[in-house]
Amino acid sequence: MEDLENLIEEVIIEPLDDPDGGLQLREEFENELDRRLNKQSKIIPHAEVMKIFA
Repeated sequence: MEDLENLIEEVIIEPLDDPDGGLQLREEFENELDRRLNKQSKIIPHAEVMKIFA
């Protein structure tokens, strides 16, 4: 019975699991990500965006 419970749990949880869970990021990517996350963001009003792209 325990085997069946484990199988059911595995079948239900597996699709929800992170497929990239054990992978490492490349150092360049990690550095760029840190740079972008620590960069001061610029807020552009919606009206200004519409002038640029509309």
